[in-house]
Amino acid sequence: SFQNVLVSTVVAGLSSTLQEVQRAGVIEYWLDETDEIAEAKPDWVKVAQDGALGFTREVGGNTTQRAFEKLLKARVSPHRFREVIKHVGKQAQFVYQQQCGTMSGFKARAAAARSVLMSWAPYSNRYCAICLFDVQLDVLRMTFPHQWRLRLSPLSFRRNAWLKFVKYFLCGVLSLSFGCLMPFLVVRPLAFLGVDLLANTVADMLVASLGTIE
Repeated sequence: SFQNVLVSTVVAGLSSTLQEVQRAGVIEYWLDETDEIAEAKPDWVKVAQDGALGFTREVGGNTTQRAFEKLLKARVSPHRFREVIKHVGKQAQFVYQQQCGTMSGFKARAAAARSVLMSWAPYSNRYCAICLFDVQLDVLRMTFPHQWRLRLSPLSFRRNAWLKFVKYFLCGVLSLSFGCLMPFLVVRPLAFLGVDLLANTVADMLVASLGTIE
């Protein structure tokens, strides 16, 4: 529906903007008034280009994810398909509310966390789709004119591909891990949007120790 498309686009825009602001050190530039920070101001053209690239990556990844779901719908059982497309946050809330009447609050939260732990399929679908589109986008970047900043050399492409495989694997594992902890803090579907952002941030920090994604 139009509402789902609008929400996905807004979330993609916020995610890409936050990641680029963090990567470029924009917040530190605005808040720190020391001479060293003032002299090392961000390259705003590069920030804009990388932000647009990130937005394209997020929207394209979401579109690829929907394409995966369309293909799976005709090839797997209805039960398995529901497992792939379910909203983990809504499921956790449903399990929590269902169990609250029969057990203590902590046990109900533990049951919700257990339901998240068993929900690896949505995360696998999401990050496999984003990884596939992201690598395809890098293939396109190799065809850019030499004077374009976003152009990738074959060597940069291979390094990017390896680092991105590692990053999205970590994103999936961390999203599932943080999602299991979320019911013990707050059982709200919107809170799981923060789980994805946190997983991406931590994955970026870990991958940065291996190399820089261009």
